[in-house]
Amino acid sequence: MYCTKWGIDIPEAGLFCQTCGYGIAAPPESTVEAATPDAAKVTVETYRDASSGRVPSRRKGPAISAKRGGASAPVRLTEGRGKSSLNFGTVVLTIFSVVGLEVFLANRLVPIYALGSVLSGALAWYFYKMCPRGRTTNLALLSVVLAVTAGEAYSVGRRWGADSYTYVQRADHQYRVDSGSGRTDVLRAAGGWEPVSFGRRSEPLPSVKVLDIFLSDGQWETAARASGLGEICFDVDNHSDYVLEDVGIGVSVEAVAAGDTSSGRLPAAVSIKRESGGLLDKGKQDRFCGTAPWAPPSGTRWSYTVDSATGWKE
Repeated sequence: MYCTKWGIDIPEAGLFCQTCGYGIAAPPESTVEAATPDAAKVTVETYRDASSGRVPSRRKGPAISAKRGGASAPVRLTEGRGKSSLNFGTVVLTIFSVVGLEVFLANRLVPIYALGSVLSGALAWYFYKMCPRGRTTNLALLSVVLAVTAGEAYSVGRRWGADSYTYVQRADHQYRVDSGSGRTDVLRAAGGWEPVSFGRRSEPLPSVKVLDIFLSDGQWETAARASGLGEICFDVDNHSDYVLEDVGIGVSVEAVAAGDTSSGRLPAAVSIKRESGGLLDKGKQDRFCGTAPWAPPSGTRWSYTVDSATGWKE
């Protein structure tokens, strides 16, 4: 039984509410469905008390709160996670993992960046499978991602803005070593800083990059040397994106007369290097020389082809 004014439950004895004096009524006959995934039903059975004429009620089924008049109040369920699906956390952490992998590869395989990429990928998988919900979870995730991103940006900015060279003075020469690329430069009086070595082996240039190396003013000099064969020299103009160590050319000598094969020579490989020593930087030009394969016969003509080159790409 309940009060018709305030809707509060009162004892079944009496016809009026002891608090406000309003009449007492029994809940109407109804069937209430709970707003739950299982659609649990609550039935209300009524029967009449022959002695008092009142209509008491008795409920069966799960307990459920009801408003005045017997209308059911929806039952709100709190779910910790949903089905596996893409969500805010999955997308953000996946992007963060991919960016971390790119940073790892761009920074010469630094392990800390690989660890960050793996952790981000694992968290992205967790958010995809568990699908945690809630505004607090998403805000916490966003805060962590922004904090880590800001930290990495600050670290990268400091590295780019700072001087990565170590300077060394030896005898009359000053050197600088780039800790990032392993490149060592020497300070020339006329040409400024020029590369002299790298901390790793040189590599052959791709064929398409060899086409960016131009040779000019070729001379077969007969200067006295230990071999007595002289040397072949060229002006080398480096338009490639490699620091050059040497250039490989093929040299051949034409026969003096048609049908005369005694004075002709098949192409021979010659490696020419910078005459003043060191390496040829990108966009630079200098004289390269190499030992001739033989002494050219008098009155003959010779030709060459640029076949290969070695160096370092930064």
